[in-house]
Amino acid sequence: MSDSEPRLRRVEGVAERAIAGETVLVPMRRSPRERISVLSLDEVGGFVWAALREPATPLELAARVAGEFEVDVATAERDLGPFLSRLRELGLVVPEPSPEASCR
Repeated sequence: MSDSEPRLRRVEGVAERAIAGETVLVPMRRSPRERISVLSLDEVGGFVWAALREPATPLELAARVAGEFEVDVATAERDLGPFLSRLRELGLVVPEPSPEASCR
């Protein structure tokens, strides 16, 4: 991960609840045919999801995780990569448009 990576933001339309120390995410269906999947996040995943209330780069998120949990930034970066990729695959987070793109 590098600081030049885009800032990520959460998408709208995801219900979340804290249940027994986990964060449960339920994306809202956009059509009756769309399958609903439920995603259960552990403590660290819930922390990252909460941090994404404000757009952040993967490196910024890794630094926040390192500051909150007993892990160094390099380990947090390594562990966050697959997690953030999965959130993107599921359509739960998307890149924040760059300022240059909004000026066009």
